[in-house]
Amino acid sequence: MPVTFNSAALTVGTGSVSSTSGSGTNTITVNLTGVANAQTITVALFGVNDGANMTDVGVRMDVLLGDTTGDRAVNGLDIGQTKGQSGQSVTASNFRTDLNVSGVVNALDIGIAKQQSGTGLP
Repeated sequence: MPVTFNSAALTVGTGSVSSTSGSGTNTITVNLTGVANAQTITVALFGVNDGANMTDVGVRMDVLLGDTTGDRAVNGLDIGQTKGQSGQSVTASNFRTDLNVSGVVNALDIGIAKQQSGTGLP
């Protein structure tokens, strides 16, 4: 069933909502801007209505540049995973390794992973 919502905001963390779309559909997109690295954010949707219930919904998300494995740390595993995808176009299965969001995984992405190595989330 299509879902509607009234508004969205970043309620925890550094950054802000730049735009939203999808009210009245099955997919809601929230575009963010100014999101700082190495933090856990919460994006809130206010006035979410599925036709039977109306509530506010919060979604947590970790932000850590270079963490291609999603384990909350950037290390050799992330560098290796990025190297393994080098030369590939971005797909639904390798998008996390496109660290500069160019659409292709390449040496620039590997460099970013190496530069971020040693960073992590608590």
